[in-house]
Amino acid sequence: MILMEKVICCIQAFDCEKTVEAAMQSVLDQTYDNWLCYILSNGNQNTPTAPNYSFDIIKSFAAHDKRFIVVNKKINDLQMYFRMLCHLANCFPHSYLCTLDADDEYERDFFARGLSMAAENNLNIVACGTEIICKKKAGDKEGTLISRRQIEKDLIVKDDQFANLFPVYKPFFNEMWGKLFQAELLRHNNYEQYIRESLSGRFLADTLITIDCLKKSRAIGVLSGTCHKFYQYEQRTSTNATLLVNAGLAYQEGRRLRQNRFTVYYTYQRIMAFLQTYGKIHAGVYEYMQAVLFGWFNDYYVRTLLPSQDEAVFSRLTAELVFHPKFDELMTYRDSGRYDNLRSYEQRLAFCRFLRHAVVGQMMVKNRKILWKENFTCSHATQRKLEKIAAKLEETIQTLTKLEKEVHNDAETVFAGCCSKA
Repeated sequence: MILMEKVICCIQAFDCEKTVEAAMQSVLDQTYDNWLCYILSNGNQNTPTAPNYSFDIIKSFAAHDKRFIVVNKKINDLQMYFRMLCHLANCFPHSYLCTLDADDEYERDFFARGLSMAAENNLNIVACGTEIICKKKAGDKEGTLISRRQIEKDLIVKDDQFANLFPVYKPFFNEMWGKLFQAELLRHNNYEQYIRESLSGRFLADTLITIDCLKKSRAIGVLSGTCHKFYQYEQRTSTNATLLVNAGLAYQEGRRLRQNRFTVYYTYQRIMAFLQTYGKIHAGVYEYMQAVLFGWFNDYYVRTLLPSQDEAVFSRLTAELVFHPKFDELMTYRDSGRYDNLRSYEQRLAFCRFLRHAVVGQMMVKNRKILWKENFTCSHATQRKLEKIAAKLEETIQTLTKLEKEVHNDAETVFAGCCSKA
């Protein structure tokens, strides 16, 4: 099969001097050669106080091949990347677009395998599996394989399968990377609603854009095995944009970005709305989404609450989590026992206790003047909010303890009945 489609790859590069060369090399090594790679060098300024050689490395590597196009911008604009993707979709309407983080890599057959599957099955999106690798810090040659996100056989999804097979393909559609998108999915679409809001919490705008692309798709596919290497680091630089946004602390040009939507619940609602377009959501899919949402709660604590060093920010972000109606619904949801993180209320009870402990720890702000003999400012409003959150969590703990006991008693009754029949 002769493939003529052009692949447009887009890399957002900021403070990545130790990794971006490997990312670009993984594109250069592709067995399919009809591609262009745009590197958005976003705010890579080299100054005496903050040496950053990322642009020098990008510029030098791009000289190897004219298919690399460097766009150099003075400001690290967190919103420019999505605008760039939509712009490229309009400039190359018959292409496939893909994204690559400046510290990740694609296997050399990703473009060829993805385009072949897309051509044979008329697919709008082709996703690939991922190896998740942990390194001590960026630039390290060796890392530890944490997990593989993959399927054993190629998967094609279309029509009502979008709803029924959602638990199978959903893990591959959490982010924009690791996919080839038909340009038509991103053309002439206004994604400013996501870009302007600078979403806070577990997710960034790319998750919501991916969901919208799914909604516009007629058919999608997932390649077997893995074609993408995703790197995590035990030590991350303080300039990491994702880390700052997730912590609710993102700034741009000296001003704090607006954060109008709490994306754990908003993303959940967007996914449920997508599934509802195919009719009533099957009970099994609904329970799967409850398990997914609870998994996001744990991620939210690690990625958002834990990095929050300001009591007011911590109280605001925690309140957004626990005072939402969906929090109570999920905590009291009667599950079938299919998913470990929902089973018999045990994990949910443990999460509420743990979160309450964290809130209690933050409440030490009351004693600041006594502890440090200085009048550190902490508003009474923050203190009251923390107290309300702790009380709410204690109430939830009591409810879950009661429900857990009822489940245990029901199980003993069923067991006794089986024994008597025997």
